[in-house]
Amino acid sequence: RKGSPNIMDSVMPYSSHTGKVDLAGCDLFFEMHKKFDDIVTIEKGKYPVMFVMDQGFLAKFQEGLDPTFYHNNACYYAGKLDQKIFHEKVNLVDTRFNEEKGLFHRFDDEGNTLAEKLPVIENGVFKNIFYDNAAAKKYSKESTGNGRREYNTSIRSRSYHLDFEATGETTSEVFEKYPKVIVAILAGGGDTSSNGDYSSPVQVAFMVENGKVAGRLENLNVNNSIDKMMGDDFVAVTNDQLVPINKNPFVCLMNAF
Repeated sequence: RKGSPNIMDSVMPYSSHTGKVDLAGCDLFFEMHKKFDDIVTIEKGKYPVMFVMDQGFLAKFQEGLDPTFYHNNACYYAGKLDQKIFHEKVNLVDTRFNEEKGLFHRFDDEGNTLAEKLPVIENGVFKNIFYDNAAAKKYSKESTGNGRREYNTSIRSRSYHLDFEATGETTSEVFEKYPKVIVAILAGGGDTSSNGDYSSPVQVAFMVENGKVAGRLENLNVNNSIDKMMGDDFVAVTNDQLVPINKNPFVCLMNAF
C-alpha cells in the first residue's frame, strides 16, 4: 500500500503444482482491499467469522491425532473416538492423493498403500487418529498409512493434507444469510487453553454488511471454545475460495472485540 508505514499490510498466499496461478476467482479478495483505508468499528459481540486461510483453532484437536497423546489421555479429545463431538455438517479429512490439489501420495514412508482419503471427522463423529506401523503394533491397531519422515527425522505419525470438506454453501450465500460477517484474511498467533478455549488476534480483517464490503476492521480479537466453533456455532465451509490455496474458508460464530 503506497505510503504505508508497515512492512506488510496484507497477504495473498497461493498454492500450485503446475506453476500457474488462477486469480479469476479472487475478485472478492481484491474488492475488499480496495476498502483497506476505510476503517470501520464494531460493537463487542458475537459475529460469524470467515477464516480465509488460518485454522489455528485446529492445533489443539490435532494433538489428539497423535497416538501417543491419545492413548495416554494427554489430549483434549482422548477417549472420544467413534463419538459424535461436532456438528453433523463437519467433515475433516486427511487427503493423500488429489491431482487437482497437487497431492500425489500413493504410499507412506513405510511402504503402505494409501487410500485417497482418511476420514478424521465424519458427519461430526470422531472416526480416526493417525498410526504408523510401530504405533499400530504398540496399541494393537491397523496402520492408517500416516508413517511419515522428514529428511532429518525418524518415522512418526502425522497428516498429509488435513482439511474440512465443503458443506455446499458459497461465500455469497453466507453473506446473504447474515447482516454482518467478519472476513479474517490473516489471523495468526492464537492459542487454545487446556479446556478448549481458543483466542486469537486478527491482523487483517474486513467487514461485509448486507453482502457489501463496508471496510477494514482494526485491532480485532476473536474467541470461542473449539467445541462450539465446530459444534453449535458452526456455520459452513464454503465451496469457493477467496484466495488460490488448497483450503476452503471455515465459518463459525465467534466473540469479537
